[in-house]
Amino acid sequence: MPSWLSALFHPFLIALATVVAGLHHLITALGADPGSSTTWLATVVGLVVVVRISLLPLVIRQVRLAHAGARARPAIEAIRRRHAGRTDPDSVRRQYAELRQVRAEHGIGLLAGLPMLLQLPVMLALFRVVTDVAAGITVGPLTADLIASARAADVLGAGLGARLTSVGFWPDGVVLVAITVITAVVTYLTHRYLLTANLPRTTAGPGSPSTYSARSARSARSAQSRAPELPIDPEQVSAMMMRVMPTIAAIGILASGTVLPLGVLIYWFTSALWTAGQQAVINRWAPTPGSPAFERAGSR
Repeated sequence: MPSWLSALFHPFLIALATVVAGLHHLITALGADPGSSTTWLATVVGLVVVVRISLLPLVIRQVRLAHAGARARPAIEAIRRRHAGRTDPDSVRRQYAELRQVRAEHGIGLLAGLPMLLQLPVMLALFRVVTDVAAGITVGPLTADLIASARAADVLGAGLGARLTSVGFWPDGVVLVAITVITAVVTYLTHRYLLTANLPRTTAGPGSPSTYSARSARSARSAQSRAPELPIDPEQVSAMMMRVMPTIAAIGILASGTVLPLGVLIYWFTSALWTAGQQAVINRWAPTPGSPAFERAGSR
């Protein structure tokens, strides 16, 4: 890692090491064996809980933005219908000015991916912590004794610092492949069936019926082919991303599983389970208006 990047992530590194050391001390104070694998697994799970709870305010903000977008949708669609077929520059500028005004009135922002982006420094810092632990390097409050204890921990015989590229087939390789595949499956199913179910029908992902007929879609494409290039529509970009996100996320996890240490994969797996549960709760009690999840909640 370049020196400037190390300096940038150093505060996250120290903070994460402090949380890990604190969780290990707390679990040990509750009577757990400080050197057992169970204690270190509980420490990793506790780390996920601490990180995801700290991100809940952003998640709540994200849910409110999704609801605001749903409330703004009728006005946005009315503007598009009003300007349909008008391709002159003045009409295009008026249309996008009106769309910007509606989004501003409803407080619609571009923070949908912020929770995931904010997890990136944590993931990079976690990767560095686990790498240093595997190499026997102390990190902040993670003393030499804690490092030695963590290095001795294992999951079904696979060490927390083990990587697929540097271990044998059994048991390390099997454990690493299994947790990578399970994490990829959980992530795919969460995106495919929980996240997309909470999108309005007009932008929901694959498998969700559209509110537009095939004839309307062909007319829209024909009009777009004659129109000059327009600014990027955030809703169209969001719809496109949600269609491909399940596959991209699963492939990314499978590829990363070949190089990430087991400790990071366990964090990732636990975080994926949290995401699935969190989205199920949102779909049940705070679904986005106009989404399949909202319709199911209303029929109960």
